[in-house]
Amino acid sequence: MRTSVGRNTYGRFAVCISFVCWLSGCSTLPAFGPSSDTVIDAAKHLEAVSSDFTEFQLINISPSTIPVSTSDQVRKFPFHLSSQEFLSSNQKVVPGDVVQIRMWEATGDGLFATGGKRETEFTLRVSNSGTMDVPYAGTISVVDESVQEIRKVLLERYRGIAIDPEINVEIKETKLRGVSVLGAVASPGWISIPAEGIKLLDVIALSGGIPHPDWEVVVKVERRDVSASLGLVHVFDDPKNNIIILPNDNIAISHRPQRVAVYGAISKPGLISVNTASPRLSDVLAESGGLNDMKAEAGSVFVFRVSEYGNRTASIAYRLDFTRPDAFILASQFTIVSSDIVYVAASDASEFQKFVNTLFSPILVGAGNVQDIAN
Repeated sequence: MRTSVGRNTYGRFAVCISFVCWLSGCSTLPAFGPSSDTVIDAAKHLEAVSSDFTEFQLINISPSTIPVSTSDQVRKFPFHLSSQEFLSSNQKVVPGDVVQIRMWEATGDGLFATGGKRETEFTLRVSNSGTMDVPYAGTISVVDESVQEIRKVLLERYRGIAIDPEINVEIKETKLRGVSVLGAVASPGWISIPAEGIKLLDVIALSGGIPHPDWEVVVKVERRDVSASLGLVHVFDDPKNNIIILPNDNIAISHRPQRVAVYGAISKPGLISVNTASPRLSDVLAESGGLNDMKAEAGSVFVFRVSEYGNRTASIAYRLDFTRPDAFILASQFTIVSSDIVYVAASDASEFQKFVNTLFSPILVGAGNVQDIAN
């Protein structure tokens, strides 16, 4: 009999303790994000809350309110970079260059020509002092001279000792003329380029290419005190953005994966990656596993966006009602930008389920533990 009374006493005690926890738990129910009504009321009654909240406009998504797709990146290089043309072909020699000199004499028995071979070739490197030692022509100062000017000097030096020579001068290799390519390319480093310049995509190709989708890549070009960044996708879209790169330019390639923040009553909340150039709301929801059937309020899927218009900033909450018959069509037409936040509001039934689970779980667990002790 004592055992039965003791068990009843423990049971009543457990229920009382659980009931106290139940009441105290009412103020600490787990929840994330505002309800649909809270978002709507904040948009409607913004004047009443003054500066306590960020002002934003609520727009219900419909065929007439879907925003025009715009890129958050500049679509063109500035004129200072895009207006650059190829430099003159009369490139100048600099110290360290390798110069090839080819000479043809009028007969097979000349200064260099022997045994019927009339062509002679010299490959010489320019010294640090900017000079070359050419056979039978002596030391020639060539720094900052064009190949045409060097040819004239050689013709003058060989006059009277070579038989009616014809001379061609060509810069075969240059060590001090190039660009640095850094960042998300296969082979970053210093790349030698022609003195007259080279196209941007050619430089990227010489660096081994970029192992990422073009819409996730940003190219930054620095030239002296000017720099500009542009999405690689815009370089492919507009040939004018395939600008001419000059010696001593710097190119930085950045990989910026597209990720969208998704919160609320969604199957897989968090930062969602969408492998497409222009992700749509339907893509983001699909990648996040879709709305949680047990928690989501189908009529309140929000996209929070901050847009800049000149010197003004506008905050907007777009709302899509998935109970509309055309909801999936609208979701497939709504373009998401990387700074957007997608939030799916929880339904009242979902909050009630949380309430029940939170309040009754301690009672059930506590009663079970007391029963185990009594046994």
